[in-house]
Amino acid sequence: MNTVTASQARAGLYRLIDQTAETHRPVVISGKRANAVLVSEEDWSAIQET
Repeated sequence: MNTVTASQARAGLYRLIDQTAETHRPVVISGKRANAVLVSEEDWSAIQET
C-alpha cells in the first residue's frame, strides 16, 4: 500500500485516481490530524457487499 501526504495527493489527484483504479492498490493519504485511504470504486463496491 502506497502512502502519500495530503499535499502530494492534492497535487497529483487525477494521476492518483487513475493509478488506484488501474492497480487496485489502496493509497493511504496522510494528513496532519488523520489519515484516509483511497480505493477504486470497483474495490469499494466489493467491500460494501461483504
